[in-house]
Amino acid sequence: MTYLKNDIIRLRALEPADVPFLYAMENDSSVWNAGSNIQPFSSKTLRDFIDAQQGDVYADKQLRLVACLNDSETPVGLVDLYDFSPRHLHAWVAVMTDFKHREKGIASMALALLADYAFNFLHIRVLMAMVAADNQASIQLFKSAGYVQCGVFPNYYLRTSSAVDAICFQLLPSATK
Repeated sequence: MTYLKNDIIRLRALEPADVPFLYAMENDSSVWNAGSNIQPFSSKTLRDFIDAQQGDVYADKQLRLVACLNDSETPVGLVDLYDFSPRHLHAWVAVMTDFKHREKGIASMALALLADYAFNFLHIRVLMAMVAADNQASIQLFKSAGYVQCGVFPNYYLRTSSAVDAICFQLLPSATK
């Protein structure tokens, strides 16, 4: 079995050459409402993040992978496994696709490859995702990837003039078979 690759994309580790891509993705304020980022990152901060990774999900408690088309080294997206608990074998996931490559199935494929790796190689028992209730595209993405809603956190994400609920999703290994 080959992990982290299908006929169209592959997921690979972050490289120092990915700093410009990370810079563009992380500093796009239009997606900040979807996560916890509230300020821009410098190139140095992103380089330091890459350098600080030990390459061991058990030590780092996270794994950020770059999605590339198989015929190119050019990044088209990112997928994260974060807040990994080696004791309880669960983790949170997040995915982001470059605007030029959205609506091409990249995020779905990245989530599927990450789930396969997490369940069959890392032996994680449950993957979880948190999505703002007003983010219909992400809700549909996670539902189509087999995630099921397991809770709601009222007023979780603060918007300019209001707060939005967060929907918690989970994926169990049996849902990917």
